[in-house]
Amino acid sequence: MSREDLTRFIHSVEHSYTLRKKLKGCKTVTELLELAREYRFTINKNDLEDDEVSERIDNWFRNSVTTPFKQS
Repeated sequence: MSREDLTRFIHSVEHSYTLRKKLKGCKTVTELLELAREYRFTINKNDLEDDEVSERIDNWFRNSVTTPFKQS
């Protein structure tokens, strides 16, 4: 559920000037998580780390150039 909340939180930040302004004031991950909780999103530090890893993997697949194996 918290991964879904992370997606919803990001969507809310993109569409709310007030939330964006508050997010810019966050200096630590803890402050960011507290802000999310204040808005009733249940995200945790692992969600942020997992999302970062997923993003790097997605980018690698999008940007990598691999050629298929040729069968002899």
